[in-house]
Amino acid sequence: MRESQSELAQWKKKIKKFRFYLKEQDIFTEGLLIKTMNTICDSGFVAHIETGTGFEMLELLMDEDQKVDCSSWVGKNQMLDVTTLHPALSNNTCWREMFPKLMSVSQKGTGEGEVVMRLILKHVQKAKDQDINASGNHIEAKVKTANLKAHGKEHQKFRQTNNAAIGCGWVDDKNKPYQGLFREENPQTIRQYIKEIYFEWPASRVDQVTREIHKLSPTEAQQHLGTEVLLDYREVDGFDLYMHFGEGARDNRVLVIGDFDDREYISENLRFRIPLRGNSTQALADGYASAQLFKEKK
Repeated sequence: MRESQSELAQWKKKIKKFRFYLKEQDIFTEGLLIKTMNTICDSGFVAHIETGTGFEMLELLMDEDQKVDCSSWVGKNQMLDVTTLHPALSNNTCWREMFPKLMSVSQKGTGEGEVVMRLILKHVQKAKDQDINASGNHIEAKVKTANLKAHGKEHQKFRQTNNAAIGCGWVDDKNKPYQGLFREENPQTIRQYIKEIYFEWPASRVDQVTREIHKLSPTEAQQHLGTEVLLDYREVDGFDLYMHFGEGARDNRVLVIGDFDDREYISENLRFRIPLRGNSTQALADGYASAQLFKEKK
C-alpha cells in the first residue's frame, strides 16, 4: 500500500511537470490539453503501474532533442509504423500501452492522431488553419476514411455533381443520378463532367484528366482522379506533408507523402472514391474524394 502511494505521489509530481511543459509549448487548445492530460493522468498511471516505465515515458516526451524531425520526410514517400516513429519511445512499454488511447483523443478541428504527432514531433507550433506545423512544415493529417476537398470554401456554394450526372445521362430507371464517370465510353461526356465539376482547372488539365479516365479501367480511372484531387487539395491548403493513419488499434501504419510528384506511389497506397455529392451527408465541396489506406497485405 505504501509503495503504491509513493508511486502515485511521484506520478502526480511528474504529471505536474509535464502539464507545465505542454502549457509552455502552447501547442494545444485548452480543451484539447485537458483531454490529453486526463488520458495521460488516468490511463497513464495504470500503464505505469503495470510496466514501471511511465516516468521514463514522460521524460522522453519532454526531451526536445530526442523528438522526431519531420524535415527528413520532405521529398520522400514512405509507409511507417506510428508506434516506432520516436526511436527512444518505441521500446517503452508504457508508451506502447498508452499509444492506442492517445490516438483516439480528438476534438472539433483536431483529428485522431494529431495529439500523438504534437507530442513526438520536434519544434511543433500552433498555427491557424493548419493541422500540425512542425520544424516549419505544414502537415495535413488524416485518419481512417477521410475526405479531401478539391477547391476550398468558395466551391461549397455550388451543388453540381448530381445535376452534372443527370446532364451526362447517368440516371437509373427511377431517374436517380449515379456516378457513371468511370464507366463512360464517350470522351466528350467525360470532359463535360470534369469541366463542370472541376471548374477552376485550366483546359489543358481538363483534357489531360479526360484522356486518362477514358483509357484506364474504372478502378485505375478513379485512382487517377483521386490523386488529382489530393494534388488539388495541396494547392488549396499549401501543406508540405500529408500523413494518413490506419484504421485503428490493429493498424498502426501511417503513410507519409512528401513527394507529390510520385503519383504511382500515392495511387498504390491510398484508395480513393469519388462519389456524387448527394451520396454524402457531409457539407463537402463538389468533386471531393474520400481516401483511406489500402488494407495491409498479409
